[in-house]
Amino acid sequence: MMTAEGDSLFSLTNETEVNPFAYVFYAWSPDGRYLAYSRPSPTDEWNVYTDIYIHEIETGNLTKITDTARNGTANHVMDWF
Repeated sequence: MMTAEGDSLFSLTNETEVNPFAYVFYAWSPDGRYLAYSRPSPTDEWNVYTDIYIHEIETGNLTKITDTARNGTANHVMDWF
């Protein structure tokens, strides 16, 4: 992410070198304050099952809203309502 002027570049997600494709199914909230995305557990980044996380842009707070990837259920962010 960056300012409209193209400076202050920073990453919203924390991809690792273990699996650079771990973050999938991104969706911005309608007000632009949050980014929702799906990703596997940080301890098992090659797991094909994902949980949903909400990233609050202004504060940087990250909230995991599902906890089923470890049980073999994939959760995919599709849209906000």
